[in-house]
Amino acid sequence: MFWAVTSGIGAFAVVLGVQLVIWRLVRVRREVLWLFALYLGLPGVAFAAIWLLSTIPAGQSIAAALVLFSLSAAFIQTYPALREIPPTLRILLLLEQHPDEGLSDVEIENGLQRDSLFVAKITDLVNDGFVVQKADGEVELTKSGRVLAETFRIYRKLLGRSDVAG
Repeated sequence: MFWAVTSGIGAFAVVLGVQLVIWRLVRVRREVLWLFALYLGLPGVAFAAIWLLSTIPAGQSIAAALVLFSLSAAFIQTYPALREIPPTLRILLLLEQHPDEGLSDVEIENGLQRDSLFVAKITDLVNDGFVVQKADGEVELTKSGRVLAETFRIYRKLLGRSDVAG
């Protein structure tokens, strides 16, 4: 079992390295699609080939693949949050810019409003194909955006959380 765990973690590390190289070399559009392909598709083919072409017992290969896919699923789910600076850190960085005088609640709120967080997120959603921005400026979910939104709505409900838009 040790082999399976270390192989799964090692495979995840390799895929992460590949992702970092790709992301540094090119501006990737449709990042979520690329993440699925890199973290689930590519390793799936590799593990199938290893299982078919090696003497490693099937159980070990399957266990290693499960470790990799578990890490990959968690990474894909958290990637959008990891990419951005969370609001808590944004507040801390804003306060750090004013170490002597501090800031009032209103000044913090104004500083956060100047941040282009929502504009950047809409651009990311458009690039990933989850929303379209129409000529009149309205933003609409695509079919894949509806699937993603429903998936997260169900996931939040399973965790005992309310709908974010409700």
